[in-house]
Amino acid sequence: MVRTLASALAAVLLAAPALGSGSTAGVAQSGTGHRADVRQERSAQSLVEIEQIGDRLTADVRQDGSNLRATVGQAGSGAKGGRLRIDQSGRDHLASIDTDGNAIRTTVRQSGDGGANELHLLSVGSGHDARITQTATIGGNVARIAQHGEDNGVSLDQTASAAGAIGFNAADVFQDGRRNEARLDQTGIDNRIGLRQTGDRNVADVSQFGSGLGIDINQTGGGTVRVVQKVK
Repeated sequence: MVRTLASALAAVLLAAPALGSGSTAGVAQSGTGHRADVRQERSAQSLVEIEQIGDRLTADVRQDGSNLRATVGQAGSGAKGGRLRIDQSGRDHLASIDTDGNAIRTTVRQSGDGGANELHLLSVGSGHDARITQTATIGGNVARIAQHGEDNGVSLDQTASAAGAIGFNAADVFQDGRRNEARLDQTGIDNRIGLRQTGDRNVADVSQFGSGLGIDINQTGGGTVRVVQKVK
């Protein structure tokens, strides 16, 4: 069976010659083996919205410019799930991701020379995997991640600077179980969080303010920890 191009692949390329006007791209797909590719280049105040439902789904978003927004939702109805990638470069990025199903792999990269990077990620199901990288020469990084299900994993790297200095904020998160939650907040430079959670219903709430801070947390089965670190 040969699917039509419209049903099997959605591809959008939008380029603005100057950072003056924004562009909007919207894609909705349902079924099996769908792929959505969206490119927005040299753009300001651009928006991408993708919604996919089915099995063996792929979404690829690349944005370059300022004030970029990407919203992607994947709902996998089969065992093979999907793949989702967002690459934002420039300044002032927001990525909002909602995945529901099995074996969905998410990769996000946000980079730029100013402004702020922000990520919202919600995963429901089993076998989910997320790889997050955020860098900003001037500004800060914000990541909010929630996972519910079995065999979920998160790897988060953050880089920011303060008072003209270049620093590196890093968080490594491992979750194995059901309905585990991690809330991580880093402000400053050279901060590190190591989090390991196994079992069900673990909660970790970690905040860091300053520079050169580090913490490692290991929880097994229904644990709760809340930590605030500060350097005056």
